[in-house]
Amino acid sequence: MRWLEPASQARLKGLSLAPRRASGMSGQAGKHRSLVRGHSRDFAQHRPYAAGDEARTIDWKAYARLDRFYVREFKAEDRIPVFVLLDISGSMAYAGEGRESKLDVGRRLAAALAWLALAQGDEAGLVVFDKDARLALPRAPAPRSWARSTRRSRP
Repeated sequence: MRWLEPASQARLKGLSLAPRRASGMSGQAGKHRSLVRGHSRDFAQHRPYAAGDEARTIDWKAYARLDRFYVREFKAEDRIPVFVLLDISGSMAYAGEGRESKLDVGRRLAAALAWLALAQGDEAGLVVFDKDARLALPRAPAPRSWARSTRRSRP
């Protein structure tokens, strides 16, 4: 079984994973809104200059109009780490009449979730478990590295 067939990838193109709330993390730049103000292209607001603010954040055009210092703030965006958990216990071998096993369906679902996360610039990791964690692949930001890891270490 390939890590994700091209037909499945095409069906997933219109979907995305989004957190319900803004991230409180201040990690690498990504697609999701963050609670932390930072540097990006998306302007958030002006606020009055306070002692200790960097001079490069001052909006000089606002100063020319208002004769007061204002600082420009931008919306920061974060990458969200996504860990996919795959159960490989004995019960996952069950397959109904003429159907594929629950494990095969779980593998395909895990691959689809990881593909969605990676396609939108997030990081994806994999944990395979039964009673104990059997395999843990660290999160990776690139689809190729995740696919290479899952091909190398199938449960």
